[in-house]
Amino acid sequence: MKKKTKFCEVCDEDILVNEMRNVPMYQDSRRRRQIKEYCRDHEAKYSDHKCKPQWCKGCGFLIKYIIEIDFKESPRGIKKDKKISEQN
Repeated sequence: MKKKTKFCEVCDEDILVNEMRNVPMYQDSRRRRQIKEYCRDHEAKYSDHKCKPQWCKGCGFLIKYIIEIDFKESPRGIKKDKKISEQN
């Protein structure tokens, strides 16, 4: 028996597998609220992070979370503007 598949033209994910795995969809307002809450919790735990979900524009499934780190605000002492000098 042949396995049924249906791939999204935008993200190339298997839509039927995502439905079976219960991957969040943008159209589901309850799951969207949960994802926003997850991002708020993440940003509260890591004050130098910004969290943003990335949704597929074709099928509407959650693709990934984008985490941006503000190195200037980092409490870990990481310096983005640190210059490395070359010795000739």
